[in-house]
Amino acid sequence: MLGKLRMIEGNLVFFCPACQIPHELTPSYFDFDGQWASPTISQDIVYVDNERCFPYHCHSLVRNGFIEFLSDCTHDLANTTVPMRPFGCH
Repeated sequence: MLGKLRMIEGNLVFFCPACQIPHELTPSYFDFDGQWASPTISQDIVYVDNERCFPYHCHSLVRNGFIEFLSDCTHDLANTTVPMRPFGCH
C-alpha cells in the first residue's frame, strides 16, 4: 500500500486536493502517529496563500487517512471530509 504522507527533506508532506499542491509540515510542530498509510496528525493545519487573486485559506485536520476541511476554508471543499490519496497519485 502506498503511503499518504511522505518525509521529504525533513518535513512531513501530503497532497491537498483542495489546494492542488503538497502541504509541508515541520515535524517539531506536529504530532504524527507514525501510520504512513492512514495517518493522523494531532494539530490542525492552516495554509494561507496571499499570492492568488483572492484571499485563500485552507484549514484542515488529518485523521485516520482522511482530510477534514473546516468551515473557514475559502475553497470548494470547506465543510467536507475526503480520503487522502496515496502520495504521488494526484
